[in-house]
Amino acid sequence: GNAAPETEKHIFHREDILDRVQCEVTEFLGKVMSARLPASVAEYARALLRIADEYESLSDEFPVIVRAYRRICSDDAPWSADSRAAVLGILKDLDSFQQRVLAAFLAGKHLREFALAELSVTSKDTRHAIAAAREDQLRRIGGDESPPLVALATLDIFNALDRARSCLINIAETLAGGKRTDSV
Repeated sequence: GNAAPETEKHIFHREDILDRVQCEVTEFLGKVMSARLPASVAEYARALLRIADEYESLSDEFPVIVRAYRRICSDDAPWSADSRAAVLGILKDLDSFQQRVLAAFLAGKHLREFALAELSVTSKDTRHAIAAAREDQLRRIGGDESPPLVALATLDIFNALDRARSCLINIAETLAGGKRTDSV
């Protein structure tokens, strides 16, 4: 069934708040960075700007998911159990991933090299799971199990989840000291 209207409203409201917070953080750090700063402070400010931007980009994906889910629920055709299970499995993986990234951020510590390597593996595994789920979904289009509109809305969810995964690994890399070329 549909998500509770108050839950949907809460998601959209929180995304608006994060947009404003990101603007405030950017404005503040922009003013700080306009002063002559030691290189280490300037580097830290740039990292905070990137993290703020990535968290705001991450928050943009939740309304996308809600809208796609609304389209699925508004169509009278059923959402396949396989599609639902794939979305829920990826959401569970991303939730665990984001909890580990958030814990590192809140601790105010850089991720150690082994922790970033572990998160990179998790990110790659999740990316592969999303790719496999997309392929399965594409095979369902036009079949009896999943009408095209439901299948396309499910693909939108997978795409939003992949963008969320990308934001999370970008945050982890920033916490570890910068972008890595070997992670995805």
